[in-house]
Amino acid sequence: MFRGYTADVNMSALGYGIDVLVSIELSSQAEQALNEFEAVVVRCPSMSFCSAMSTR
Repeated sequence: MFRGYTADVNMSALGYGIDVLVSIELSSQAEQALNEFEAVVVRCPSMSFCSAMSTR
């Protein structure tokens, strides 16, 4: 009978854009460097979420 189903949805027509996940590595973890980075990020109108994580 049915072997599959596909919905080709025009996301732009629904008002959705593109979601992008970006990884940024700072050259310094000093408080001044983190504050400067945060000051730039908060001025970015398309930024909806920012998180910090450590690998150490």
